[in-house]
Amino acid sequence: MMNLVTTSDLGANMTTIDQTEARLNTHEEICALRYDSICARLKRLENMGVTVAGTIILLLIGILLALLGLK
Repeated sequence: MMNLVTTSDLGANMTTIDQTEARLNTHEEICALRYDSICARLKRLENMGVTVAGTIILLLIGILLALLGLK
């Protein structure tokens, strides 16, 4: 028994492939935007952490100098 592929079957398969490719392209674009957003948030969080750590270090140095009477 021989299976024959008709042109209507090929057209249906191509439509499915085109739809899948379109969905994949859309998904990739959305993921790229989300990735950029996540990177921007992490950068802001990192900057805030460095600022807070620097402030704490300066405050501790000030307290140490005050306790030693060098201020």
